[in-house]
Amino acid sequence: GKAEQVAFCTGFARGLSFWRGYALVGTSLPRDGAFKGLELEANVKARDGESRCGAYIIDTRQGDILHWIRFDGAVRELFDASFIPGVRAPMCVGLGNPEMRTLITFDGEASGSTAEAVA
Repeated sequence: GKAEQVAFCTGFARGLSFWRGYALVGTSLPRDGAFKGLELEANVKARDGESRCGAYIIDTRQGDILHWIRFDGAVRELFDASFIPGVRAPMCVGLGNPEMRTLITFDGEASGSTAEAVA
């Protein structure tokens, strides 16, 4: 196949995932000077936009951005984006959270035993 632009996301694309007819794109803000001179900068300005750290859900058939979310504050970069089919309410648990001991399991081990051994 060949690359075909379907939609424009304002930010440096760092993660891309496909599911059925949709794409999930994660974008980051440009690092200070690290991405200077890339076409992205000119393309964002041409659209009167500004780079965003965020995530976009795109209809790959029509090229429409169906949903997006912008992350402000300390969050400046996303490193990946992925659909999780069949999951309605995903959650994230920090490494220092006590719940971590019961949420991670590995094949052949009881719930939480590995996390307790590592902690």
